[in-house]
Amino acid sequence: MSLKQLKKSELQQLAEGLGLGEIEGTKAIIEEQINVHFDLHPELEDHKGYAKYFGYRKRMGTPVKALRSSTISTPSKSFRASESDVSESDGSGSEDSGEEDEEEELVEGVKEEEEDNEEEEEEGEEEEEEEEETLEQEIEELPSSTEEAEVQLYNELKVKASEKFKALKAKSHECYETTIEEIIAKNSSLKSFFSTPATIYNLELLVEFYSVASYFLTFVPIKQLVPLSIEKSLPESINQIKVPHIVNFLKLEAVAVICFWFTISLFLPMVTSYYVNFNKSGAKYDPFSFFVSKGLLHYFFLGKAIGFEDIANDAMVSASKVSGVDVGLTVFDYFRDLIFEETIILRTALGLIPFFGNGVAVLISLYVAISS
Repeated sequence: MSLKQLKKSELQQLAEGLGLGEIEGTKAIIEEQINVHFDLHPELEDHKGYAKYFGYRKRMGTPVKALRSSTISTPSKSFRASESDVSESDGSGSEDSGEEDEEEELVEGVKEEEEDNEEEEEEGEEEEEEEEETLEQEIEELPSSTEEAEVQLYNELKVKASEKFKALKAKSHECYETTIEEIIAKNSSLKSFFSTPATIYNLELLVEFYSVASYFLTFVPIKQLVPLSIEKSLPESINQIKVPHIVNFLKLEAVAVICFWFTISLFLPMVTSYYVNFNKSGAKYDPFSFFVSKGLLHYFFLGKAIGFEDIANDAMVSASKVSGVDVGLTVFDYFRDLIFEETIILRTALGLIPFFGNGVAVLISLYVAISS
């Protein structure tokens, strides 16, 4: 690197770094002082900060040395000429030749500097061209890099989506298997539940109770159960909705019928199956004895035809209650009349349901007893 490329302030800083202090004068004077210092201290060539200046000086030569040698040699020549009594004309001729040499050296130095500047400009242009070419290559490579990044991103998203799909598929398959297992387990439990005589009896009991309750249960519109003020505030469509009316369940007749049905359908059969137990498995109640006793009770109270004696007894009890006259009826006659009234209602409410249910239950009990 040439010193002429540096500004005056930069040359001043370089001179201070070399220990020359602040040099007064023009840029050329500062540059000359630095060149002289470099000539006197060649060891600075090994310094990292000054090596670039020595490299340039080696390539282009050191004009300062030549200028100094020519300047120093000129007065010595004139001094020797004066001592040997050389004529004034000869002295003046030598001085003119020395000045011409200095001018030639300065011209050559300027030419060399111009050549150096041209070379540096060419190098700078080459560097700029190389940078432009590099930038163009980077711009040309940018789309391909973008495409590669898009392809890589697409592949990553594809892999993630595939992993998510596999995980979802595995989870769905697991849920499917769990659901199937639960359905099979529930189905087995339901099968076991319906495969016992107790379940058959419970179903029959529910059907009978529903039939008896339906006999007393009535449905009436809402407007018959609410006050008149509320009825007027409600729409007619809501007032016409029918709801269960359970007042009939609170009557003595309904309570007596339900108690009688409970006695012949549940209480007495359970007592019989508890004491008459032929079950070898050690169960507390014998299903076969339960259903047989229940069937016999239903046949005795509900299956027999209504005779003249039953009607006559009922008429006598009714007349005695109305007139208050004692016609010689016993407690048994009153009890018989009470049962007669209950059986009439149960026959109407149940029909043939108890006989059909008891027959099926007895057959199932026999099958279970034989198969076990």
